This record gives sequence, C-alpha cells and structure tokens, in this order.
Amino acid sequence: MEKYVEWGRRYSHQLANKFAFYIYDQSYVSTAFLSYATVIVLAVSLVSLGSYSTIERPKNAKIANEKHPLFDQSDRDETSIPEATIDETHAFAMPVLAGIALLGLYFAIRNWDIEKITRMLNGYLIIVSVKANSFVISYLIKVAARKLCHQFGFDSQRFVKRYALTLSRDILFHSAGVEENFLLPDSTEAEKVIKSEMLLRSRVDIKKESQLFNYYFSTADIYGWVFGVSFSIVFALLDGKNNWILSNIFGASFTIFSLSVSRLPSFRPALILLILFFIYDIYFVFGSDVMVNVATKIDIPVKMLVPSKLSSKDNEIQMSILGLGDMIVPGLFVSLCLRYDLFRYHELHPGTEFHHLQKFDKPYFYSALAGYTIGLVSTVTVLHVFNRAQPALLYLCPCIILSTVSTALYRGELKSFWEYNEEEKTATVQQPIEFTCSQETLLLAGPLISSDDEDEDYTPEAISDSDC
Repeated sequence: MEKYVEWGRRYSHQLANKFAFYIYDQSYVSTAFLSYATVIVLAVSLVSLGSYSTIERPKNAKIANEKHPLFDQSDRDETSIPEATIDETHAFAMPVLAGIALLGLYFAIRNWDIEKITRMLNGYLIIVSVKANSFVISYLIKVAARKLCHQFGFDSQRFVKRYALTLSRDILFHSAGVEENFLLPDSTEAEKVIKSEMLLRSRVDIKKESQLFNYYFSTADIYGWVFGVSFSIVFALLDGKNNWILSNIFGASFTIFSLSVSRLPSFRPALILLILFFIYDIYFVFGSDVMVNVATKIDIPVKMLVPSKLSSKDNEIQMSILGLGDMIVPGLFVSLCLRYDLFRYHELHPGTEFHHLQKFDKPYFYSALAGYTIGLVSTVTVLHVFNRAQPALLYLCPCIILSTVSTALYRGELKSFWEYNEEEKTATVQQPIEFTCSQETLLLAGPLISSDDEDEDYTPEAISDSDC
C-alpha cells in the first residue's frame, strides 16, 4: 500500500510540474504576464462564486412559488449561519485576533520545530477541509442542475432528489428491528409490486408530536460528502500541500466555503473590517518581517500558488503567492454588495417571490468586483516593478470602497446604501394564547401573571367542594 501511495505522490507532482511548463513556459508571451493574469482571473472567479453562494431569500421577498416558471427546489434552501454574522464588535476584533495568531506562529517558528508545527497545522486543516469540500461540491451540483434543467426544460428533482430523515417515537408498539415487509423479495416485477403494496399497508403517517428530529438533505449533499471526504484523503496521501494544483483546489474550496458561512450584515462593519485589515496588512508586510517569515517557512495550503519563474534546465518552478485572506476579506464586502442588489430588486418589485433564476440588476456587485480587479492589477504591477512582496489589501481595500461608495453617490442612494441591514427582522404579531383546560383548573392554578408582576401579599382564594 505504501509503495502505491509513494508512486501516486511522485506521479501527481510530476504531472503538476509538466502542466506548469506546458502552460507557462511559452515563447510568444512572458511567463510573468501569464502568471499575473492567472492570479487575477482565479481570484476574481473565486470571489464571484463565493458571493453567489451567499444568495438566499431576502427579508423583503416572498417564499418561492412552486408554480412559478423559474421555480427550483433549491429556491427554499437557507444557506446563512446566524452565528457567523460579523457585526461591528467582530469587525474590530478580527484584525486583532489575526495579528495575535500571526505573532504566535512567528514566535513558534523561531523557538520550536517548524516541521512539527507544519504537520499539526496541516492535519487540522485537512480535517476541517472535509466540510468545506463537501459544501462546495454540493453547491456546484445544485447550481448546475438548476441551470441545465431550466435550460432544457427538465425538473431538477429528476437528478437531485430530496429526502427527510425522521427520528420519531413508536406509539403503535411495532416489533423491534427492521420494519414489517421490508425484507420481502423483490427480484421480479411482480414481487416488487407486492412488496410496495405490503409496505404501504403496514406504514402509517408519523404524527407531529411523535417526531423527535428531522434532517433534510438531497442527493447533492450525499455526493458532496462522498467526494469531499475522498478529496481530503487524496490530498493527505499525495502530499497536496507541495502540489500546486491540489493546493489551489484546497484553497479554492476554503475560500468559497468561508464566504458562504461568514456574513457581513451591513456596510458599517464592512467598512470597519476593510479599513482595519488595510492597516493590518501594511504593518505586517512593511513594518515587520512577521508575515513574510510565516508565509514562507510554514508550508500550509492557505494560499493560491501560480508558477511565475520556470527553469526547464534545473526543473525548478518558483511560485507567486496570493493569500486566501486577500480573497476572503474583500470577498465578504463584495458578497454583501450582491445581496444588497437583490434586496433593491425586491424593493422595486414588492410582493414578488424569490427565485435563484430571476435576473436582477447588480450595479453595486459589479462596481465592487471592478474595484477588486483594479486593486489586483495594481498589486501585481507594483510587485513586478519593485520585485518585492506587497500587501495586497493596501490596494484592494481602497479600490473596493471607492468604487462602491462612488456608485452610491452617482445613483443618489448613499443613504439607503448605508442604512441597509440584514439583521433587522420584521416584527411578528403575538397571537393570544388559547387555553383548552377547564375553568376550574384555571381557578385552581391561580392567576396567570408573570413572576415580575406578582403581588407578594396575594393569597389564592380558597374553593370549597360545593363550588366545583
């Protein structure tokens, strides 16, 4: 087994190197230009895809209608995780915590065994990657099924089926074990019909009060977990952190997953986050050697690698590096702009349902994405001219802020842009409680008042047997 793993590792590394020479070692265009173009296209594509993965029904839209021509089963899926919402307090804390973690790693590599630290971090990231890989694969399957089935007039449920796993109390006292008639033979068509009819007769509807737990999933989620776990195992066995293609796939899934589960609810914490990380990146790149040391000495797949200098004579490849943070931090702002565009669409079209396939104007998303692209071009240009590591957020943050704020000013929507908040919920009307117990029981129970309003001197009225 070990021999085959070693062969696979060596072969995958050779294949990655051959691919790098085939793509980037060209006579008609410089390697540097191809490398920078790849970095820009890769980063913009991942930020865009991660932004779209955050799309769900906004608070001012109605629930998707099954009879609508654009309806898809994924229109009712909820993707947000409330615990991952980044409010103003979190926005202030995140750069500080990131700085502490970076300094901790810097201290560790100067005083402890770098190989042990790298192994521990890689082991942790591989375990965490299972969830990220599973989510991304499941999301891509749902998107592909939704678009292709709509394009060709199919129902996506033919390819992506949905299931409910229910755990309930057995109030009918069935015999323990596999359900009755489930083990009947079904090798022939006649036996299949008999089995299905017998199962329908023996099964009963599960009452709501008997249901202890319900888990809803689809075949896309099953495929996601299978391929997600498989890729994490393959990545570990083939030493993926030293294979630039596998490392980039790993980093791409982390980027999309991070953007999907981490949400900026409004533009106030978004601006705070960008401004503080702007300062953070400048200090740790220009003000100290901390970030450069950590990025070059700890070999973990938290960066995108693109071949920049190749030597076919020595079979050596030097890589350009773009940290995942340079995509995730600006990507949080870009994804917020996309959700704001969707909110604006339903503001202009009140009473409409939410459907993923519904087209809507995206002025703020496109302006933020344009600012991100300009920031990346500025970063690689300065990097090429001065041949020195550059803090990407130094260029990305101002470009994104200026492009989106300028768009809001031009459209006369700065006030609504600034006041947008996803955390605000529509007030719900409290329904009166309906008591089904008898009047006598209510009298015996005493007055239904809260403990805060209870009169300490109150004594319940005594009721004689003749009153009942």
